[in-house]
Amino acid sequence: MGESDRALDAIKWPSLQSRRDEHIFKLVKKCIKGHCPQFFNKYFTFNNAIHSRITRQSNMLHLPRVRTEMAKKSFYYHGCIVLIG
Repeated sequence: MGESDRALDAIKWPSLQSRRDEHIFKLVKKCIKGHCPQFFNKYFTFNNAIHSRITRQSNMLHLPRVRTEMAKKSFYYHGCIVLIG
């Protein structure tokens, strides 16, 4: 644990990663509810819209398949990861 981590713990500030994840979480929720710019509307779909079979995961977000590490950093993929996890 570095000095900066100890300093953040001492003053009770959240880390930059947790602040970023919180912001992404809020934006994904807005996109799901339809309160976001129009080009984000098709970014997130639920499993029940893709598959007709009813399972325990049918009401969860569909995690898109990506091939590259760059794509894993994109909003549509990382947003699903933040919301799921």
